[in-house]
Amino acid sequence: MPAAALPAEERQGENQVISGESSETSRDGAEERNCEDPDWRLTPENWEKFELDQWLLKWSQNQTAVDMGLVRAISAEFAPALDSFTCDLDHACEIRSCDEITPHPEEHQAYLALTSFAHFNDFMRFYAEGITIAQTHDNSLGPGMIKAFSQAGSPPPDTMVTREILNAVATFLAIPMALFPEIAVLATVAGPALSKMVLLNAGTPGGLATGINIRLSSSKTLLLDEFSNVGNLIASLSEQARDSLQSDNTALLAGKQDASKSYLREYLAGGAFTRQIVNPGASIKEYLIPLYAASIINTLWKSQHTYIMMADTDDCEADTRGPRESKHCRKDDKHVYYAYYAHMDGRVMFPQISAPYGYDKLSSYSDLNLSIVMESSINAYNAHQFTYDDVRADRWTSALLDTQNGGSPLDLGPRMEGVFTIPVCYDPEGQFIGPIDARLMKRKQPCKCGQGGIETGAFADAAGFMGEGWWQSQCMSGMY
Repeated sequence: MPAAALPAEERQGENQVISGESSETSRDGAEERNCEDPDWRLTPENWEKFELDQWLLKWSQNQTAVDMGLVRAISAEFAPALDSFTCDLDHACEIRSCDEITPHPEEHQAYLALTSFAHFNDFMRFYAEGITIAQTHDNSLGPGMIKAFSQAGSPPPDTMVTREILNAVATFLAIPMALFPEIAVLATVAGPALSKMVLLNAGTPGGLATGINIRLSSSKTLLLDEFSNVGNLIASLSEQARDSLQSDNTALLAGKQDASKSYLREYLAGGAFTRQIVNPGASIKEYLIPLYAASIINTLWKSQHTYIMMADTDDCEADTRGPRESKHCRKDDKHVYYAYYAHMDGRVMFPQISAPYGYDKLSSYSDLNLSIVMESSINAYNAHQFTYDDVRADRWTSALLDTQNGGSPLDLGPRMEGVFTIPVCYDPEGQFIGPIDARLMKRKQPCKCGQGGIETGAFADAAGFMGEGWWQSQCMSGMY
């Protein structure tokens, strides 16, 4: 069951119940209305007592609601004095007291329903506001990122934006729903209807949808000839996110289906929005900003042959087969990991390798570091090898709902699996791991990955090697 509503004297904000007052209006000779009476409190118990689920279903089928919109119809019928009961992302619906409800046999249902509408609208409003705040306050995203993390100084091909940034940001933007304490109970409270708010579904080839609210798509504003100002890219995605929130909120409050084919009554079922919503805008900003930077860096690095070598070892700390600056060890893990960047410089016939380009500048962007990049990428590889984009939404949602293991995206931030998806080549014997030394490069390209080389093709495709003539001629021909 969801947490009960706070006592009236403790509730604050736009939808506060004014306690200590009662109306002099009588209802057909009945006793004066007392807004302190427990029956006027929006609680799961009262939601069930007054059969709000059935009541909202009945009202949604009312022709007046069909013509006027669900919220407008109910407010017009039961609270005509609330002519300003306007719900959208720019306005809070306001109902301060049960006295604002016209005497009616269904007055309790009307008051509880209108209050829950206000809470739902606040949820959507604060959510959109948090996304906007994060985007407008991240001054670190700019042209300098390409110079810092791309040796070529030019952006990756257009397809990389859709595949990497668009997919990742869609998931990033959906997760902050759980920053709302009132929503943290999720599926354990109201069942499948409420859980739709975080269960993410893959969208069409033109973009991604998250079940409710966040729909992003590739458009002219996302073409990479504008990628040099990655701040504009994130701004565009944030604007699309807000627009999709607005569209769904408008449809739901009108009694229509949202993009996931759900009705408002389904989200409110069981009293899911009985608690007043607290604005978590600052937390949304703190969560999103590092992920925005991470998604850009991940895209830049994956477009220029950045990869991680993984080899078996009994003592990772003592392993010296690769460069110390890009080495990574994990607790209780019998492997050693080295991050590399392969590139041609025109001076020798074999590609050069080095630590990932700009790795020493990571700390300038939300205190990232190479260990974070590698840990996130390794976990993504362990979860789904080279196609983590296909499962990110489901795995993040599962981690979010599993409150026992501390592995939530909200807890881990950029350390969460799949924030970075740098390809991993498992080379059991470490045959292709070596120091950064041009003389050895003929022997040290990642030519064979996985047990018996079974993952070589998938790795080469993910790391961009498959289309490179120098990799093809040396690895595929067996010159190694």
